[in-house]
Amino acid sequence: MNYDLPEVFSLLAQLDAARAALDEHDERPGRFEIFVIPNAAASPDLHDELSALGVTATLAPLWELFGDAPPPLPAKHEALSRYAEGFIAR
Repeated sequence: MNYDLPEVFSLLAQLDAARAALDEHDERPGRFEIFVIPNAAASPDLHDELSALGVTATLAPLWELFGDAPPPLPAKHEALSRYAEGFIAR
């Protein structure tokens, strides 16, 4: 968690290679969850790219997306609504 994007991509490639090597010897390959918290602003394009690399979940620091200081509750509600419109509604 909390890696810059180049390191996230490198770690995902290493994980993919390690899983491929294990799958050759494992008769029970199955679903594998990958959760990352990249040090990057969330965007639909970034989430699509991470998903294509096998990432199944991320954590987006919503408050940081729409301002630097921790906002009051109404502003947090607005940030959640904007995130839902941009990501969940897709």
